[in-house]
Amino acid sequence: MSLDSFICPDKHFEIVKHFLNGRMITSDEKLFDIVKQYLEYYRGFFEESFGYKLINTPEVIYVTSDVTSEKFSRSLMLLLAVVTYEFSRLGKNIYEEFEKRHTISEFTELVKNSSYKDSCRNISIEDTLKTCHKRNILKMEDDNKTFRFTSAINVFLEEAKVIAEVDIRDFNKEE
Repeated sequence: MSLDSFICPDKHFEIVKHFLNGRMITSDEKLFDIVKQYLEYYRGFFEESFGYKLINTPEVIYVTSDVTSEKFSRSLMLLLAVVTYEFSRLGKNIYEEFEKRHTISEFTELVKNSSYKDSCRNISIEDTLKTCHKRNILKMEDDNKTFRFTSAINVFLEEAKVIAEVDIRDFNKEE
């Protein structure tokens, strides 16, 4: 097969680059529509080329792998667990809070004052949030002074909910 006959969707290089860098593509982006249009192509492409699974939800598209040594997801999940606990403890609606604008210092203070702060002792909150920006999980605003989560955060919140439900069931079995 010559390269002259290699045909791929528009913006293919950009799409592949985003996914390989761990970036999620949200429904408000033009790339989302291209990937949706060529969903089976991209499922096959990432499975055959990299062994990655393409995940498609109404809000976000991303790739996952069973083989990873990546620590970012773990750090983000721990950070979210502590922050959601604190929002809940303060009587705030968790989902509404994740739609609001926040500052890095606000998240740092929530964790610092939490009874679960030790869970995040080895996590740089600022670095984790900057990585979230690179991966399209949040958008930095006001010259990086504030941020707002994108719909991609729901992937992590849903996973956190599943983990919490499993932990609660396990806890109840022990009683």
